[in-house]
Amino acid sequence: MTRFVSEALAKHERAAFLSGNDRVDLYFRETVSQDIKRKYAVCNALIERSTGKVAGFYTLSAHSIPLNDVAPELAKKLPRYPTPNRSRLSRDPSLFVTL
Repeated sequence: MTRFVSEALAKHERAAFLSGNDRVDLYFRETVSQDIKRKYAVCNALIERSTGKVAGFYTLSAHSIPLNDVAPELAKKLPRYPTPNRSRLSRDPSLFVTL
């Protein structure tokens, strides 16, 4: 069995996650759930099995797809302005040993 498991971000405890980058930490704690609800991005978290702590995460978004390339019924649900790149990858260095 591996030490970590990757799963979709849900009710995980995000407040204790510290990547060392304040902007990334703030996004993960306060904004990522809004992006998920709006279907702007998906987020997966790397969870330490023994503690349940979030060890890392990544988000993916389809921000660069032109609206005229999307079905009209889907396009009307998307923002009409360019969305920023919200794809991120981060980890909590306190949960990893540096060799």
